[in-house]
Amino acid sequence: MGIPTFSLYYELLEPISFLRFWDKFLIRIHQPLTIPS
Repeated sequence: MGIPTFSLYYELLEPISFLRFWDKFLIRIHQPLTIPS
């Protein structure tokens, strides 16, 4: 019972962590464009 719950938790955790990383990556790229130099 511990294995299916772990795999389900991992499947939920993986996209969330990936989206968080992608958000930080996109913000880091678009910040210089958003701020007028």
